[in-house]
Order: sequence, then structure tokens, then C-alpha cells
Amino acid sequence: MARATVRAELIPHAPNPAHHQPVFSGPCQWLWRQPAESGAADYHFQEGRSMIMRVCLLTLTLSIGLLLGASKCGSAQTKGGDHTAPEVSYCRMVAQVAKFDHQVVKTEAVYRRGGEIMSLYNPSCPVHADSSWVDYSAALRDNTPPGLMEKMDTMLDANGRVRIIAVLEVDGPKPVAIPPRTPPRLADAMRGTNSKWGHQNQFNSRVILLRIISVEPVPSDTPWPK
Repeated sequence: MARATVRAELIPHAPNPAHHQPVFSGPCQWLWRQPAESGAADYHFQEGRSMIMRVCLLTLTLSIGLLLGASKCGSAQTKGGDHTAPEVSYCRMVAQVAKFDHQVVKTEAVYRRGGEIMSLYNPSCPVHADSSWVDYSAALRDNTPPGLMEKMDTMLDANGRVRIIAVLEVDGPKPVAIPPRTPPRLADAMRGTNSKWGHQNQFNSRVILLRIISVEPVPSDTPWPK
């Protein structure tokens, strides 16, 4: 019996232009320009392309994360860095606290800590100059050179005060909301008390320490705040 011979001829496949159109532009867009294949070769090609695409997307995600992290870090360093903060005398700062309200400055003063008091003052200021209540920023330890916080704490534990040069944020009197129909005398009393800071509302201003630059002992004959 004569065998029938069947010959299959390969018909050239006309490429689909849509297969060559990049879905997006960028360093990995060449992956989208490959035409579709068939069979085992197509499976391996698709698997390889999928893996490379995942690597590209992961690299892009990590790059964006690093850029955002660097931006936040730069902002924190700018706020707590002494290279950007204007230098202002403590006496001027407390005398013009409304002018420096919510501003970041560099200043030198005596930091007093003991009992329920944490305050900043400068004995060279006029007698009427106020002390400021002291708070720490969350990033103070990170912004301060290694070992300096420990040195400051040791001096404070031993003597109750230390002379510091610091970058800090200034806060003036707190705004006070007065309810409607409050009698004038009571309203004045509320403004006078509730606008102040610290223990028992003793302080007209507050400083938030952002970065400690230097610490020095305070001579024993240096006056204490009134």
C-alpha cells in the first residue's frame, strides 16, 4: 500500500504590530517589545521576562523608598542642624519671644534640672528676663553627637545645671480659648494662667531642645534663677 506523504509547509507568520508596542516607557520597556512566541520556547521566554520585570519593579520601588527616606532625613537634619539655625542671644530671645515664636534658633544658656523643674535661663540677662520651660524633641539624642547627652546628664545629676549651646525651637505663650460670655476678670485670669508652660504654669515660654552642640560646667558662683 502506498503511503500518503503529507508535507507541511511553514507559512511565515505576519507579526502583529500590537506585540511590538511598549506598554510603558523606561529602562525596562524593551521587555514589552518582544513578539509573542509559541510552545516551550514561549513558556521559557515568558517566565524569564516575568522574572526580570519583577526585578525591575522591585528596584524601582526600593529607589523611590530610598529617595523618600533621604528627603525625610534631610528635613530632620535641617531642623536640628546648627548649620541652618540663626544664632540668637537667650536674653534677646525671651525679650522678643513673640518674634521668635515657633522659630528654630541656636543659643547659649544655663540648663537647670531638678525636682519638677526643667528650665533654661541666662544669669547675664536683665533681672526681669524670664526662664523658659524645657522639653526634649523626639530626635534630640539622634541629632546630638555621641556621648554628649550622657555627659550632660552626668553634670545635671551632680550639680543640677549645665551651660549648653543648643539648637532649639521657641514657643511663646499658648493661645487660650475663652468661652463666650465669660466675665472679663475671669477671662483675664484664664489667659494669664493657661497661656503658660511647665510645672504649675510658671513659664511664659518654652524651648524644645533639638540638638545639643556643647556642654560645660557652670561655675559655683553663677547665680541661680529667681
